[in-house]
Amino acid sequence: VAFNKSKYDGAGVYTNGSVIVNESIIARNESLRGVGGGLFAGRNTIVKLSTISYNKSHKHGGAIFSTKAALIKDSTLSFNTSSYGGAFYGESKLRSTHTIFSNNNADYNGGAIKATSVKLFDVNISKNEAKNYGGAIISENIKVYNSTFIDNSAKYGGVVFANNIQVDDTFFQTNSAHYSGGALKGFELKIRYSALCENIADRSGGAIDGVNSIITNSSISQNKS
Repeated sequence: VAFNKSKYDGAGVYTNGSVIVNESIIARNESLRGVGGGLFAGRNTIVKLSTISYNKSHKHGGAIFSTKAALIKDSTLSFNTSSYGGAFYGESKLRSTHTIFSNNNADYNGGAIKATSVKLFDVNISKNEAKNYGGAIISENIKVYNSTFIDNSAKYGGVVFANNIQVDDTFFQTNSAHYSGGALKGFELKIRYSALCENIADRSGGAIDGVNSIITNSSISQNKS
C-alpha cells in the first residue's frame, strides 16, 4: 500500500471496522487534512510482521490512527510524521511487542506514540522527536518491560511524558529534553532493574523529572541538567 493521498482520513487504508495488517508494507501515504496517513481504523487494529514507513498526516497518527485497542508486534514503524503521534495515535490502549519505532516526528506531542494507555515489551525506540511533550511517547499510563530507548528528544520528557510510568528491565541512553526530564517526566514513577545514562535536560532532571518516584535496583549515571 504505497503512494496514496487523501484529503481526509486514511490515505493508505480506511475502515470503519477493525483491521488486521499481516506481512505487509504501508509506505509514503499522506492524509492532507485528516488523520491516519497510512491507516485509519474505526475499531480495533492489529499489525503483525509489517513495515509502516514514510507516511504523513497533518493532524493525528502519521502511520496509524486507531479509535479502539491496538496491537503491534514484530513490526517496524519509521520515518512517519504528524502533529500528534508521529507513528501511532490511539484513542484507547496500545500494546506492542518485538517492534521498532524509529525516526518518527510529531510537531507537538508524542514523537512516535500518543495513546490513552501504552504497554510495551521488548521494543526498540530511537531517534523520535516531538517539539513539546514526549519525544517518543505521551500517554496517561505506560508500562515498559525489557526495552531500549536511545536518542529521543522533546521539550518535556525526552522519551516519555505520562501521568503514571512503570519501567522494568529497560535501558535509556542519550535522550534529551530542552527543558526537563531528559528521559522520563511524569507524576507517579516506578522504576526497577533499569539503567538511565547520558541523558540530558537543559533545565532540570537530566534523567528523570517526577513528582513521586520509586526507584529500585537501578543505575542512574552520567546524566546532565
